[in-house]
Amino acid sequence: GSGSMAVFGLLAVVAALQAMLVPIVTGYVNRRTPSAQRATVLSAQSLVRGLCFAPLGPAVGAIADARGVEWGFGLLGVVLAVGGAAVWPLWLRAHRRTLTRRPPLPAERGEGERGRAEGEPEMPRREEPRLPR
Repeated sequence: GSGSMAVFGLLAVVAALQAMLVPIVTGYVNRRTPSAQRATVLSAQSLVRGLCFAPLGPAVGAIADARGVEWGFGLLGVVLAVGGAAVWPLWLRAHRRTLTRRPPLPAERGEGERGRAEGEPEMPRREEPRLPR
């Protein structure tokens, strides 16, 4: 009936939220993770997300088969709300801690003005290819 149609509309909302959330989370990680560790952090984030949602899919499907689609999505909403409420204080504490630390200046990292270590030779500049006239 009309409840089933509302659930299918909810699917579109969930897909849109996920499509918006992934670039936001990726940008957040990119701004706060050193480039040498960024790929590892993004990979771990993707793995954790997959490990969290892998058991939810079959569980939601089984409940939807047994009790109806509304029950399946209702359970999913409850699990995500409880999980989010449990993780929120941890994320907030880590976020605040990163805001209070400023990144070290090049001189504090032992680097010269141009971002290379003292005494390190400057890399030769690559000539840009020129088109024949």
